[in-house]
Amino acid sequence: MPAVSFVRTAVVVVALVLVAPGPAAAAQLAPDSAVAARLDDYRAHLQRMTRDGSWWWASNADYREADGEGGPDAYGVRFWPDPGGLSATGCLWSIADGAASAVFWTFHEGWDAAAGRAFVYQSHTSGAGAGLGHRLAPVGDTLVMEQDFRWSDGSTPRVRHEETWPDEDTHIGASLTWTDGRWAPSRSYTWERRRGGDVPCGPR
Repeated sequence: MPAVSFVRTAVVVVALVLVAPGPAAAAQLAPDSAVAARLDDYRAHLQRMTRDGSWWWASNADYREADGEGGPDAYGVRFWPDPGGLSATGCLWSIADGAASAVFWTFHEGWDAAAGRAFVYQSHTSGAGAGLGHRLAPVGDTLVMEQDFRWSDGSTPRVRHEETWPDEDTHIGASLTWTDGRWAPSRSYTWERRRGGDVPCGPR
């Protein structure tokens, strides 16, 4: 599969999430009660994402044929909290034959006190592109994030991630791309919590 195509495919895979901050700090950083509530929700979600040093696995079976030769069997994602609990770092990698094969994305996310919401930054390990955005207000039980990407070829796609949690060890992430004045569905992955195994990044 062409390298650029595979890089672009990896964008929609990042239908993940993060949401994390600290307790007493909420009163100082976010005096508004609605913002303070978002801060608490963000912290709780980050704790859920990073619990017990776990990571997340998702099958790529539904898209492997479309990805062509070299398309991975699955993806892995891991996030770990930074000191203070107001931010987190992460990475996404491909999995082939049950083993980690390549890290594609690195992430950093934290609480934007001025905006009263979390920012999300991610960078492709090839240096070909990066995305920056914010967590938005949930829609019902769905967590929402929007990011603007910039690629070395000059393209600037806007991507939306929507995430739902059937249970504490499973979340479903759907990616959409802003096209012709509307959000067009792209891919959807079901992420399952895993522990141990071949994890190529993060604290040991």
